[in-house]
Amino acid sequence: MDLLEEFMPGMGDVLAAQENALTSVVATLTSQLQLLAAANERQTQKITQLESTQLTMRLAPSPPDSSVVDALATLSTRMEQLQQNVQQQVAEQMQQALINVLRSEATNSLAEKAKQTEEAVKMQLEQLEKRFDYLSR
Repeated sequence: MDLLEEFMPGMGDVLAAQENALTSVVATLTSQLQLLAAANERQTQKITQLESTQLTMRLAPSPPDSSVVDALATLSTRMEQLQQNVQQQVAEQMQQALINVLRSEATNSLAEKAKQTEEAVKMQLEQLEKRFDYLSR
């Protein structure tokens, strides 16, 4: 590790900071996904309630008032838009979470490559020291 510090000072701290930052991002995104899922569930319940109310109103024997019909149509359209927006947000958050997981895996791979490089440099240094000892005899 000392050799790595000599060639790349502070790299261990940088990698640890990156890992901590990515962990924090994944936790935040997970929390946001949970909030979006809860909001989606509430919207779904509202839509179900509105559909039930709409069905009840349709089954009522009195002729529908045109303003009520217009309001329900507008409300139904708006609810569909809201549901689509929530679904899009959930999809985007899931995509971002996947990107962050892949980014984290790439960072972990980089850390492994750095470790392998460090080990290779140590081996080369040991070989050079042995050659130097041999040649200096």
